[in-house]
Amino acid sequence: MPGGAGSSRYSVRMPTGARETAGVRGDGSPRLKRQASIEELKALAHPARWRILRLCLDQSRTNQEIAERMGISPATTLRHVRALTEAGFLVAEPVRSGQRGSRERPYRATGRTWGLVAVDLDEPELVQRVDLAILAAHRTELLEAGPDSGRDLSRGVLRLGPDSMNELKDRMEALLSEFRGREEADGEPLSYLWSLVVRPLPSNGLRAAERRAANAVSRATSVIATATGRTCGTSTAGVNATTPNAISTPPVASPSAVATRGVRSVRRTMSRASRGSRITAAVNPATVAVARPPSPATNGVRLT
Repeated sequence: MPGGAGSSRYSVRMPTGARETAGVRGDGSPRLKRQASIEELKALAHPARWRILRLCLDQSRTNQEIAERMGISPATTLRHVRALTEAGFLVAEPVRSGQRGSRERPYRATGRTWGLVAVDLDEPELVQRVDLAILAAHRTELLEAGPDSGRDLSRGVLRLGPDSMNELKDRMEALLSEFRGREEADGEPLSYLWSLVVRPLPSNGLRAAERRAANAVSRATSVIATATGRTCGTSTAGVNATTPNAISTPPVASPSAVATRGVRSVRRTMSRASRGSRITAAVNPATVAVARPPSPATNGVRLT
């Protein structure tokens, strides 16, 4: 899980007492991975809190300074600051005198998000909320830095088994840890985001879209048959399936009224299908056969 400027997400449970590392500290000592608690995840499930941690990473800031920098009210900022402080992600420093002589308390990020992992938890929705909060905070940083802030960007797809995926994560962590340790005095302050997610299967979405489109066509066909008295290969109420033009029960409403309602229903049905599916059945209501005054040749229904 990202924290400060690092990230770690593992798919296996850490053994009790294991001294797995999540990079090194500035003094060269290892950063140990640790399991996140539910309370910690709840404290990190808001984009504003990740921004506050980043703002207070290099220097301590007061609640008022954070609010002005983020463009939110001091009261809202204070709620976020208190939640982060209670979870141990911020620490309050000694009170100091402000510009106007007022007493104010600055806060500093503790770096406890480094090496924090979320595995084997029965709260997948909460973990995803934290992931989305991190993505939103990174996007906000990108916008705030301006259009010339980009230095590199890469997005692609992979198909890996468990062993290869773990190897990729370990190698990425080792590479990022190496560069984090450099801290070049004349270097640019950079922000990065390393993310690896499972892609949604396009086949499942396609099958669902096909089913929605097929259902829409079926409903439209039924409406057309009801409006015109034509079976279109299936039997409908009031129509003899073996003799499409033979009406077993005369309609109560006039044919023109039934046809008008049928056209409207087709339009509604196909509109819903086009909104809910990428595969839209092309049915033009204008081509629907419209019932005209009864004709003896068709036993009360004229088919066009």
